[in-house]
Amino acid sequence: LPPPSPLVAGVPAVIAFRGCGRIERLKRLAFFLVGSETSGSSGDDGERTTREFRRSAVYELDQPLLMQQGSFRLTLPPSLMRRTAAPGGRIDWSLEIKGTIPHWPDLAETHRLDPCLRA
Repeated sequence: LPPPSPLVAGVPAVIAFRGCGRIERLKRLAFFLVGSETSGSSGDDGERTTREFRRSAVYELDQPLLMQQGSFRLTLPPSLMRRTAAPGGRIDWSLEIKGTIPHWPDLAETHRLDPCLRA
């Protein structure tokens, strides 16, 4: 399930998930907090580049029964959320879900986060 929006940096939020399909095939399920920066145009072609600068595992499971549904707490660190983009750039945060399935394409989902800083 997509995370609640907006998330407030420094305030714990509950992230709930529910699997569907053949969850018993999953051998590992992991949730990652990912930060990426998109830079302004480089050169005359107007091309923008995106670079991942942070990837942190926030929750991991390796028992299929527990992967069917559950929840965990996620607290966005205020120090990370205050990172600012270079001029003409943008900082994006997402929650990435990865699942390992032997002999099959792995599960991969990304949900954009809308972090909010407290005043």
